[in-house]
Amino acid sequence: MLNSTTLVKKSQSQCSVRKLTMALAVSAAYYQMPVMAQGYELEEIIITAQKRTESLQDVAATVNAVSGEILADFEVRDFKDIETLTAGLTLAPVDARASSVSLRGISYDPDGSLSAAVDLYKNGVALSSYVAFRQMFDVQSIEVLRGPQGTFQGRTSPAGSIHVNTTTPNLDAIDGYVQATVFENDGLNTQFGVSLPIIEGQLGLRIAGVYDENGGQGLYNFATGDEESASTDAVRVSLAWEPTDTFSATLIHEYLEEDNEAWEAVEGSDTPGNGNPVLSYKDRSSLADGYADGRDNLTSLIMEYTVAGHKITSVTGYQDIDFFSTRDLDLGNAVPLNLQQTVVSDYDIFTQELRIQSEDSTNWEYLVGLYYENTQTNTVVPNGAVLDFFGNLTTSETETVGPADLQYYGVFANNKFYIGEASTLQVGLRWQKVKVFNRVDTSIPGVGVLTLVPEELVSSSSTAFTGGIKYTYDLTNDVMVYGSLDRSYRPGGANIALFPLGPADIIFDEETSDGIEFGFKSTLWGGRAQANGAIFYQQFDDFITRANDITGDFDGDGVAETYMTGLTYNADATIQGAELEITGLITEHWKAFFGMSYVDAKFDDDARSLCNGPLAPGQQIARCDASGQRIGSEPNWSISASSEFSIPIGDFDWFVRGLYKFTGSRTNTLVDSADVGGYGLIDLFTGLRGKSWELTLWTKNITDKEARTRISAESFVSVVEPLVPGGGYNVNSGYNRVGLVPERTVGLTAMYSF
Repeated sequence: MLNSTTLVKKSQSQCSVRKLTMALAVSAAYYQMPVMAQGYELEEIIITAQKRTESLQDVAATVNAVSGEILADFEVRDFKDIETLTAGLTLAPVDARASSVSLRGISYDPDGSLSAAVDLYKNGVALSSYVAFRQMFDVQSIEVLRGPQGTFQGRTSPAGSIHVNTTTPNLDAIDGYVQATVFENDGLNTQFGVSLPIIEGQLGLRIAGVYDENGGQGLYNFATGDEESASTDAVRVSLAWEPTDTFSATLIHEYLEEDNEAWEAVEGSDTPGNGNPVLSYKDRSSLADGYADGRDNLTSLIMEYTVAGHKITSVTGYQDIDFFSTRDLDLGNAVPLNLQQTVVSDYDIFTQELRIQSEDSTNWEYLVGLYYENTQTNTVVPNGAVLDFFGNLTTSETETVGPADLQYYGVFANNKFYIGEASTLQVGLRWQKVKVFNRVDTSIPGVGVLTLVPEELVSSSSTAFTGGIKYTYDLTNDVMVYGSLDRSYRPGGANIALFPLGPADIIFDEETSDGIEFGFKSTLWGGRAQANGAIFYQQFDDFITRANDITGDFDGDGVAETYMTGLTYNADATIQGAELEITGLITEHWKAFFGMSYVDAKFDDDARSLCNGPLAPGQQIARCDASGQRIGSEPNWSISASSEFSIPIGDFDWFVRGLYKFTGSRTNTLVDSADVGGYGLIDLFTGLRGKSWELTLWTKNITDKEARTRISAESFVSVVEPLVPGGGYNVNSGYNRVGLVPERTVGLTAMYSF
């Protein structure tokens, strides 16, 4: 665990923390200046971050709460767009199969055979990032929990967790809404939600649905001559039952279908000379074909029973997920052949959480729980152009099958002691065990079956203890300060590579991290403002990360090549930073919000990373000195600011809203000339609203800012027989894969509620 010696081992880190502390103290003092109360105040924000219904201002942790109303106000319908409302959060689709969630400077590559840095939940059930990155509809609230998660959540994660809660049925009256949006980029979104009481006060049904079609990233594909498109349709049925004051049950089932082109934007020039155009990221273009679709069935059952001063809660989840994608492995169109890889995946996931907690306690609140998860996955790469075990492209009639099974066991307890009238002490502990079975076999005609995971690594298990201590002190009735110490954990694993790996490179070890946080929560100006802030420091032992586009001797010929995907490895790292959120009612009809995040996330001294540098004698894969380098490509600075002003006009209001999101510069240390500059995006909204309707004209990225969010190394392809009879060759396409900010989009939304 962290101690005072650890926290002061570097004078530079100590100085940074002092500066951040001073900045937060000044901000807090400024926003406590007295003003005359005007008879109105901010609504209290209620969250369930610690498995209890609590006020946001009473929780000793950094939690960003976003209501369904705010999501609607700023036209947030896709999961990835939540990042615009939250400083320091990055939600980025990586490719057709995977998406990445980054928080507090910690990036996560979902292709890395490792546990997520930020866990995702819907209605209390853990989700993969692939399932979470969908169209959102009929959402009641979203909670973003920052920092190490080692006590309360289903899994343990070092950077945080995100919880999505959908709207529950109204048992007393019929209510609901219908909404339609049309927007540029061939966009159409229609959705609805309606509650139908069956037995008033006891049994109710809610049905919600969405249909969305759009032009994706707005890419033009030079390989097909088409423009990108995507579509989603989904329906959710929720049934709530409250037969008595002491028992309730809610059953939720959601079915979703998504189909999209799954293209990837590139920039660069045609090195092989195949006649491909010179492209800038501003051209929003792709050179490779692709297609992906998914079918999700998500079911959750939440039951609560209160007896003898205790609440017993059961959360059961089942997910049946089918995914299909066809991807062109030659992203730069370097070879005039159709090199397609098809991936078919099926996921069956069962989760069960059971907990009991005290209710109406005076001096001591306690909670004890159990968690179990079983994830069964089967991935098949059927016949067609695939990577062979040397990392080359071939069209031999191969088939790769990857069955996997993960079992997760957890036991956790938390105690909160009220010490006097002004302070509390919270102590939590968690034990977990993770069992993994992971096998990948490739069948090659005339060769046999190649096992890509060594037999001794097919099955593995690990156990760990995590937990935390939190202390709060009320300076006044409206200002609380806190300190916390939390430990998190991620299990190790094995790299799955399509070529032989040595023992030092195939295994990555388990990760532990200890984080300390000091913060404050304050309600000011007679309830008209809130200012919350924190500084944090987190030390990682064997931080788990992933490097793409690395160099190594992958085919055993003594010559280094560039590997087009990547490998997972360990290196010690340190993260420190500060966060601040301020919300205020400037007048009765003018509300403003400001959120800031600063993170300094770097490898420790003497750390070594996988890289695209030269090979040292005896090395299979290149390793470089990473001392003081960023551990990912996340920015140091991030800001999210918004404001709404309205004017009553008879029976309705005219309003105008603005949203600004600034993302600082980013650097990919593994790619030459890969610095991505900072950028700011501005969204504007205006319209009219009455008691039961709203009409909004909006523009996102109103300045039509053009910027990259990331850049990867030049795409290459290594071609062998039988594609090239009598020999083979490596081809560098000359194009880099890039991420893009959304283009300017104008839309109109009409909503009617009842």
